[in-house]
Amino acid sequence: MMLAAAVLSLLAYPPHCFHASGRYQDQHDGDMKDVLVTESHPGSTILSITPAPGQNQTWTIMSGQDNGNCSFSVDFDVPGKPNPPPVSLRATVWTLSNPPPLAREAKATTTTNSAIIFTDPSGTLAKPGFPLNTWIKIA
Repeated sequence: MMLAAAVLSLLAYPPHCFHASGRYQDQHDGDMKDVLVTESHPGSTILSITPAPGQNQTWTIMSGQDNGNCSFSVDFDVPGKPNPPPVSLRATVWTLSNPPPLAREAKATTTTNSAIIFTDPSGTLAKPGFPLNTWIKIA
């Protein structure tokens, strides 16, 4: 992945993951997904995933937040979703941070973006914790 070549640091984001809502480029499938993170009631965060418009697919995935962090157990085996993985995956929201070259410059700002990294906690598809796919937020 080209991310290793970039000057990016991955930081675990605080338990509120609402910054993650937006459109993502799916690095594995080569298409785009729309992600919405909402609070269904205080302390309960829901992740919704749908295909971006124009992809001729109509499916929705919803998942509750795991243990108050920015991870969600995602079951892609829903009606209308082609080729889902055989197991639920863990989707973890990360903040990508690109600090300015010279942080002490008066006008320097840090740019940030979001990524969702998928792993297989069951170990069926890869060693638990090994990244299977990364989605990068584009809008």
